[in-house]
Order: sequence, then C-alpha cells, then structure tokens
Amino acid sequence: MLAESLIVHSIGSALCLFTVLQAGEASPTKPRDGDSGAVSAVDEKQVIQVIPVKHGNAHEILRVFQPLNLKVCVAVDGTTNSLVVRGAPAAVASAAELTATLDRPSEAPNVGDPVFIEVKHRDVEDLCAMIQKNFDLGSTRVGIDPINHLLIVNGNRDAAARIRALVERVDTPRAPLRLTFFFIRGEILNDGNVADAGSAPALPAKLRPVAAVLAETGFTNMELSAPLTTNATEDSFFSAGGRLAGGNSQGAMEFQVEGKVRPSSQPGHASIEVRGDVEFIPAEGSAPNTMFRAETTLVTRLGDYVVVAAAPSSLTSGEAMALVVRVDSAEPTAPAGR
Repeated sequence: MLAESLIVHSIGSALCLFTVLQAGEASPTKPRDGDSGAVSAVDEKQVIQVIPVKHGNAHEILRVFQPLNLKVCVAVDGTTNSLVVRGAPAAVASAAELTATLDRPSEAPNVGDPVFIEVKHRDVEDLCAMIQKNFDLGSTRVGIDPINHLLIVNGNRDAAARIRALVERVDTPRAPLRLTFFFIRGEILNDGNVADAGSAPALPAKLRPVAAVLAETGFTNMELSAPLTTNATEDSFFSAGGRLAGGNSQGAMEFQVEGKVRPSSQPGHASIEVRGDVEFIPAEGSAPNTMFRAETTLVTRLGDYVVVAAAPSSLTSGEAMALVVRVDSAEPTAPAGR
C-alpha cells in the first residue's frame, strides 16, 4: 500500500484527487523491476501511474516538475522512491518520459568540457535561475551567455544531458498575443450620485460595458483618449506609446505602456505585468507633468476587458483617467474553406 501521508502536488492546471489514498481503496500495482511503472485506469479520462526512480531521488525530480506545465498531479512515495502521477494518459506518459530522461546513473565529473545549450524562445536568465533553483547540481555549474542566448553547463556530463533534455522540453515557441490598452478620460462626480453609463457617447460600442462599470465608481462624460496596440509572447517584454496633440495653445498628452507577459498555467488566460503613464506636455515647452500612473500584475482571460486602474487626474480637479486592457490571441487564423 502507498503511504497515506503522501503530499500531492499540482503540476499545471490538473485537478488533484488521489482516491487511492483513501481508506479502503486499492493502491496501484506495485512496479516490478525493469518496469517503467504500472498504470491503473481511474476513469476514461484519467489514469494513475507509479514511476519508480532508480538512480536519483524522487523528491529532486518532483522539484524539476513543479515549474513545468505538465498538467498532472504528482505525489512522492518515499518508501519506494517512486512518483505517483495522475492525469490524462498523454500527460502521464509525458511525465514518465521526462522522468526516464532525468533518472540516469551519475557519471564522473568532466569539468574541462563545457556544454553550450542554445535557448531560442525563453528568457535565458529566467531559465538559468529555474534550473539553479530546482536542480541538485552538485559540482556542476550553470551560467549564461546573454548576447548569444546560451546556457553554459560546466561539470558532470549526465547533469548536462539532463539539463539539455529539460531545455528541449520547455524552450518551445510561445503563442503570440495582441495587447490593446485603452486610456479613457472622464470626470468624477463628487456629489455621491452614480453616473449614468449612457453619458459616454464618445466611447466605442465594445467599451460600453466598461463605461457602465466605471460609472458605478463615479466616472462620467467619458471619452477614449488613446488606444495603444502591441504584440508580445510569453516571457517577453512589450512597450507602446503615443502622443495626442491638443492644439497650439493646449499642449499635448503623451501615453506610454510597458511591461512583461509572464507564463500562465491557465489555458486561455494571460498573465501580464503592466505600467501605464499619461503625461501632459505644455505647449510653451515646460517640463512634462504626470497626470496618471498605474502599475500592477494581473491574470486575464483572453478576450476580456479588464480595468487596470482608474484614478483622478493629478493636474485638474474633477478630471479622471482609467486604463483598460484586453489581451487576444494573435495566432494567424486559417482561411475558411470554400
């Protein structure tokens, strides 16, 4: 029987429920020598596989699994040094394959033969930090060449092979995303009343639901000042800006957004760090004045409008600004069949 004190870890977005740990339930078949692990069917959509770790430590392999989006639940059976993996058959098979790659006999160090691993799609510094945090490297050293996007592994040949296998699995092309930011200018009601969302004729029809939400916070007389659009992928930085002239005597407003798209384990969602600024640039050439600034990290479902921040202007009493973001997939769509 498996120990009832197993700690279950969710890797990715899988639902964790190990019924085999409940009293009276049968445990999966104990793996035999030479097996890659017995598989027990839970239902038509999920299976449980016990994967014996023969050369390494099951807890170390679990630490390598945790940053990855494998979409499985994993527990460690310390008495047999095994991983207990539950999930969809394909996801469990992928976890078993990665375990076999990582679970190899140690070899003598080979310090004089560094290995260079090209990183094509992910941030090489972030990937190096993940490896250093989750691998028991021993005497092996991992560094980076940021100019050429290389990981430099110097030490045990087996450790280098394990790191290369991990990089090949996680360094995959990221789905392109389209980020659209809307700066909405308005006024704030100070009499305690709720504004009428219908008082926003200048907003496009798709932003009317946003106007209704802002109206509940006191926004009125809203207008779209500047939409900014840029493309980005996971683990990449983005930046976009623009200027709105107000005439020779009125100066101009400058809009800027920047940030980074972070990996999200939730399908159909995006995680972004964003900072938005609005500056007023006087016509007479005086120094710019910051009207509005917002900075946050958020997770949003693709296609939703999200109010990042809404606040009164720092320059004009009664004036306010809101920053709204929408993230969409920028994958090219296949032409419709004729």
